[in-house]
Amino acid sequence: MPAAARTYWLTSPCRIRRKDESLVIERDNADNVHIPVTDVRDIVACAEVDLNTSVVSLLNRHRISVHLLSHYGDYAGSFLTSDTSTSGETVLAQARLTEDPTASLAVARAIVDSCAFNVRRVIDRKLLARPYAVLHESIAGATSTAQLMGAEGTFRRSAWEVIDTKLPD
Repeated sequence: MPAAARTYWLTSPCRIRRKDESLVIERDNADNVHIPVTDVRDIVACAEVDLNTSVVSLLNRHRISVHLLSHYGDYAGSFLTSDTSTSGETVLAQARLTEDPTASLAVARAIVDSCAFNVRRVIDRKLLARPYAVLHESIAGATSTAQLMGAEGTFRRSAWEVIDTKLPD
């Protein structure tokens, strides 16, 4: 990829078409924009975008990802190149994992612990040390997702109380 390659932001509804080895951005109320595919690192779409398989094939060949954002700027999804994306086998294995309650509860425990660790790190390690220790005990003893969610809720309530002490009146 050349050093000049850059991220293209699509901020208005458009259609991306392929023309030879370049991309054509078609918008309703503006002229078409021709972009050589070698100039594109990735594309971020903040509005509705139409793609077809020939465009996706070209983007994949040049390892260009397309990231989709919602109307409010929230992440909605991505088209990742096949060399860097998760294989279908991995996705199926992850889906099968949800059928095993013991394994899925272990994954849920790890997610709750990781989130709480980050909340504690960002807000205040000292003030959240005890609630974090209680969370660890609750996570270890949880036998259902409902108990796990309750433990997480208790920890988050403590985190919000700590935030309240740090904010001005």
